[in-house]
Amino acid sequence: MAVLTAASTTWFSSTTQQLVQLNNVDGAILTRNFKANFPQKRAITMSTGLTIKASFTKGGPGVLERPTFDQSQFDPSSQVLEGGDIGRLRDKRGVGSGDSYRVLLIDDSRHSESLVAKVLPRAVPSVTPDDARKLFHTSRENGVAVVIVTVKEHAEFYSQMMIRGGLRSVIEPDSNEGYLSIAIPKRIQLFQSIQSEQLSRLQSLPHDSIKITLPDGTVKEGKRWESSPMDIAKEIGKSVAGNALISQVNGVLWDMNRPLEDDCELKIFNFESDEGRDTFWHSSAHILGQALETEYGCKLCIGPCTTRGEGFYYDAYYGELGLNDDHFKKIDAAALKAVAVEIIKDLPADKTITVYRCGPLVDLCRGPHIPNTSFVKALACLKASSAYWRGNKDRESLQRVYGISYPDKKRLQEYKQFLEEAKKYDHRVLGVKQELFFCHPMSPGSWFFLPHGTRVYNKLMQFIKNEYRRRGYEEVKSPNIYNMKLWETSGHAANYKENMFLLEIENQEFGLKPMNCPGHCLMFQHRVRSYRELPLRLADFGALHRNEASGALTGLTRVRRFQQDDAHIFCRKSQRPEKYLGVLETWEEAEKALTEALDEFGKPWKIDEGDGAFYGPKIDISVSDALKRKFQCATLQLDFQLPDRFKLEYSAEDEAKSETPVMIHRAILGSVERMFAILLEHYKGKWPFWISPRQAIVCPVSEKSQSYALQVRDQIHEAGYYVDVDATDRKIQKKVREAQLAQYNYILVVGEEESKTGQVSVRVRDNADHSVMSIESLLGLFKDIDEKSY
Repeated sequence: MAVLTAASTTWFSSTTQQLVQLNNVDGAILTRNFKANFPQKRAITMSTGLTIKASFTKGGPGVLERPTFDQSQFDPSSQVLEGGDIGRLRDKRGVGSGDSYRVLLIDDSRHSESLVAKVLPRAVPSVTPDDARKLFHTSRENGVAVVIVTVKEHAEFYSQMMIRGGLRSVIEPDSNEGYLSIAIPKRIQLFQSIQSEQLSRLQSLPHDSIKITLPDGTVKEGKRWESSPMDIAKEIGKSVAGNALISQVNGVLWDMNRPLEDDCELKIFNFESDEGRDTFWHSSAHILGQALETEYGCKLCIGPCTTRGEGFYYDAYYGELGLNDDHFKKIDAAALKAVAVEIIKDLPADKTITVYRCGPLVDLCRGPHIPNTSFVKALACLKASSAYWRGNKDRESLQRVYGISYPDKKRLQEYKQFLEEAKKYDHRVLGVKQELFFCHPMSPGSWFFLPHGTRVYNKLMQFIKNEYRRRGYEEVKSPNIYNMKLWETSGHAANYKENMFLLEIENQEFGLKPMNCPGHCLMFQHRVRSYRELPLRLADFGALHRNEASGALTGLTRVRRFQQDDAHIFCRKSQRPEKYLGVLETWEEAEKALTEALDEFGKPWKIDEGDGAFYGPKIDISVSDALKRKFQCATLQLDFQLPDRFKLEYSAEDEAKSETPVMIHRAILGSVERMFAILLEHYKGKWPFWISPRQAIVCPVSEKSQSYALQVRDQIHEAGYYVDVDATDRKIQKKVREAQLAQYNYILVVGEEESKTGQVSVRVRDNADHSVMSIESLLGLFKDIDEKSY
């Protein structure tokens, strides 16, 4: 793999707009569809050397003044047509005053009147098929056949297309090779121009001494506008520099090759850090984008690392091409040839943007990025899915290609093995296999829980209810639907309405509740409250509905109907620890209180910038499963807005005085559905006894033992455990095997001997050994397991 080291810092100028126009950024990407939208590709230079001049009317692209055809209009010397601003034309933003284009006549006798009538109105919307036919006959008199709109930028390419295969090859070309052959040299030229400007500027800046402080307190010497984090990493050691992906300068992420500007505190991150991984995968997305464009000529949109912190994706427009596994092999191979160069450019308000070159791809990006692509030793495409431009379902349909990359091939291989494991134990597969739940197209995003699935669901809720009882919570039930005025008071109408299910009742707008908090505020508010009642802890398992996009629905982890172990604590300010006293009037004060609480808790934590709810900052607690995946489940949120919005008050010790309570939102499981899915995959379908929907099964050896098997079943059932009987006529070996596959925790075999002694032969699910026990001893064993589980 060829590698170019990263260029250093510069500032942006008008070249930003040049690159935006060149790469057709911000919506224009989607206007060039060869097969379905030929006119957006504009067209062709002439093969006869004749053009007819025609100007566009002001106010819109492709609006042609009705042309007159006069022999004096022909210009035999024109070989390359002139045009105005291609960006405005292509973006459909309108043609400016004074912009002038020409209509091109092409001499190609193979094209018929009907073809001209079909093609020309696409190119020039104001031209009707009848106009096109008239124009065709007029042009015939002058020895030419077809009229197409063109612009200068693509003239050379399309003239070659005409020579190779006629007009139809332009309407449905095989690839975007011609477009790229024109765009790529311009990109590189622009990149080199910016780079040259940057280097000149850096040389003119002062290079006086600066001090760089490392996390351990070590101070390194450097030079302003010259020394980079990579230089410091090399001073620290070869290993540090060899693994350094990104740095942080005074709390701001900073490219390793970007010059330092002043005295600073410096941190360096490798792939083992969140900052390093996110940067690595973001840069890998650029490599993927370059491969996609090179191989398929697609129009690139956005390519970030995923929000779940596992790989990256790139959205692009492919026209009618549908990607599959065969395409992925070509993309993987092309990605490994990538070359990366980047230039950091400061924007107003202390923001940065990158002009990033990855081989032939030069594009804009906020960055930062890894030093160069040599760090990416292994990359693979994972899957493709549908997406919409900017998430708007009314816009063009895109394809999203997901990828993963690592600094070494071993990790990629391990990740592929992990994917196989995750696929094998996907909760959607296990749920159907174990007859726990299913989804139906009559209610997408709302799952049906079968009897055995409901057993697990109820166990999860009972687990939380037991904790509620121990901790002083009161369970309540609240309505599912509220007048929209409630959501206006709470702020959800302004901040969350697009995620709600709305309906009209008697000319008034109502909404299904997406959360319980506004209803609990009404419960607090419905009568006078005293300080003696606080803290008031209200818990609610009511059904919630959120209008998730159909494309975002994912098994039990992203649904439209769900239940939460949702609770709200209304407390007095004085009931917080003394060091938290002081009015929480601002978001910053609330964050400070949560920070101090987390520090006192003593477990590792970090700030997730920008992830608080609209009404306050929160604590999210993540857990890891057996496959080392992280899931955010529990959440605690300090709300200083809803009590004010609902004007909640309670009588203080001084009865003449009222105070506003503090409100805390909290959920431990999160949604019951999501926790169900996480646990099912974590246990790989082998539920532990306390939550298992199949705790025991009684297998009679023969029909003679059926009645005793039913007696055993009834005794275990009466004790409160889930137990079934295999009353089929299968051989006992087959019954035991089927019970093992169904993941029963205990398999109880009974025959004539067991019925005489009042015992059972006990087999544990994953243990070939068995023992004989009395029913009383068995129930004692079950009780001990239950108590230890809680």
